[in-house]
Amino acid sequence: MSEVIFPEGSQLSVYPVAEGSEPIVIAGFDSIGGTIGSEGKLNTDTVLSDLQVKYGKSALKDAGERELLGRWYATDAGQIELKAAEEDGKQRKFKLRVGTSGPTWDFEAVIGSFVMGELEAEKGLRFKAKMGINKDDGVA
Repeated sequence: MSEVIFPEGSQLSVYPVAEGSEPIVIAGFDSIGGTIGSEGKLNTDTVLSDLQVKYGKSALKDAGERELLGRWYATDAGQIELKAAEEDGKQRKFKLRVGTSGPTWDFEAVIGSFVMGELEAEKGLRFKAKMGINKDDGVA
């Protein structure tokens, strides 16, 4: 899975499941695996008389599975919320802001795992969270 590293000032926030709750910024976040946003699907419209495969656009899109990476902080409220999401299996809202004033991406996802990643030289202990994105509101 390719890794997207964000510019300085980028933030990922998670909303607790309680109605009307405020977002919690996840400290240490620095990358997300794969692409941002939903990827379109293609249907093959090939018939027996065609000599070459022909494609048509599907109405279905797949927001997919992504991997979050960052520096681990045991007392960070955002990382504690990610761990809670992994334990209770409930879907949460997320907001990703690119840079200090760049576009934002709102999405809803479940957290499948929240584990410690490999120790990287000069980066300290890292966390790795696997998420499945169920609703993607696009990049604004």
